[in-house]
Amino acid sequence: MVLRTLASFVIAIARVIPRPLVAIYPRVIPQPLRQKLLQKLSKLILNLPTPTVDHFRIMLSATIPVDHIPGRVVITCGSLRPGGAERQVANTLLGLARSGSPDIESLTLLCDFLRRDANDQYDFYLPLARESGATVRVIRKQNGTPISSMPVGFQRVKDQLHPSLIADIRDLYWEFRSLRPEVVHAWLDWQNVRSGLAAVLAGVPRIILSGRNLSPIHFALNTDYFHPAYCALCERDQNQVILLNNSQAGANDYAAWLSIPAERIRVSRNSVQFSEAMRPTRERSAALRARLRIPVDVPVVGGMFRFNDEKRPLLWLQTAARIAQALPEAHFVLFGNGDMRPQMENLVRELGIVTRAHLERNIDRSLEGLAFCDLILLTSRAEGTPNVLLEAQWLGLPVVTTVAGGAAEAVKDGVTGRVVQQADAIVIADAVVKILKDRKFLEVARKEGPAFIAANYGMERMVRETLAVYELGRIAKSLKPRQEYADAPLKQGWLSP
Repeated sequence: MVLRTLASFVIAIARVIPRPLVAIYPRVIPQPLRQKLLQKLSKLILNLPTPTVDHFRIMLSATIPVDHIPGRVVITCGSLRPGGAERQVANTLLGLARSGSPDIESLTLLCDFLRRDANDQYDFYLPLARESGATVRVIRKQNGTPISSMPVGFQRVKDQLHPSLIADIRDLYWEFRSLRPEVVHAWLDWQNVRSGLAAVLAGVPRIILSGRNLSPIHFALNTDYFHPAYCALCERDQNQVILLNNSQAGANDYAAWLSIPAERIRVSRNSVQFSEAMRPTRERSAALRARLRIPVDVPVVGGMFRFNDEKRPLLWLQTAARIAQALPEAHFVLFGNGDMRPQMENLVRELGIVTRAHLERNIDRSLEGLAFCDLILLTSRAEGTPNVLLEAQWLGLPVVTTVAGGAAEAVKDGVTGRVVQQADAIVIADAVVKILKDRKFLEVARKEGPAFIAANYGMERMVRETLAVYELGRIAKSLKPRQEYADAPLKQGWLSP
């Protein structure tokens, strides 16, 4: 008890102190590293065992369902920061709200964070999400709720797992019991695990776990409990727990990681929906060029992504330097933010492209940041379905991308852009230069890009597929309470004594 109290104190202090430090020294303690250090610190203090699938089997062995309210949908996501998944959360809310479906009783979005701080714009897509009319709020903390009121399986493992994970599951469990949704739709691994476990405990009839990229092993924020928690969730009734991904590459990667058939994971691609009225005018594009001091008639290669390792921003800049050798008049513009900005700024100076490489912050209207460019470049190591490629092609801009997860599926290779097989700056630059010098290719991409996006990434298609996964109104009235391992002796090796 003393150790647990000490760990809780250390965790609370650690959550507060790093933020101002990171604001001043972002290269010293990047956010993913801070998360990992926090987990390892508390695990060391508490002497926690490595999480196994049996921990989560026991957690889910006893459930306390409540009667759901037909048509009530609760969506969960970590935040509404400027990311591709977060943009799709807002799109989904808007699409569902505007669908006019009589099966939807109400829509609620729950997030861990919705206020921006010195490091993250957690509210970036909040205005867009609220356009849907849905209730959008932060997950309520249940610090005063006794653990004894939780399902007995949860009580048995609470001291064996990371305290912040336990607290988050508890908070969501009481949210779901209060809201009584028919569907919980979680987004991204962090919330998939927490919401998935809490929703099973609360007896939610339909639980959607939406992966938006490749599996967690490709990313710095992977944790030691993601895999066992997912495995336990995958053992539930397939009519209750449904896995979703926005690309076939992502679905295949998760299936391999979890050792399940690829068919178990449904694919529903991203959506974009813009009216012609939203297309930036030539005057606005010219104004942005002028603000960046880019001459009118020179080619501009653009990009828009988080400045994090999986996006390989250093490779993007190395490619820009190679392009600059072939096209001395070209300029390069990146919109985004992230832990690698200081490294990028240093590399720009080393490469000698300071006067032509523009590292801009996030831009509120993404189309305006893309429309004045001549080509959009992406050099990621791992991707789900990059919104930047979809939006660029909708604008009629050619794109060049590395073969990163679902990125290759988001391009009509050879028609609307090029998919480069090698993560080599020389090879990527060559593909970019060839397109910029090929007027016929540019003209074809201008016509075929919008058609490709409309046919494969439309909003109506996404909403239709989402409602088909929800199956609102076709779910049993409630789930029966379940209690399997909760009162049984622990099996050898399942949990530490």
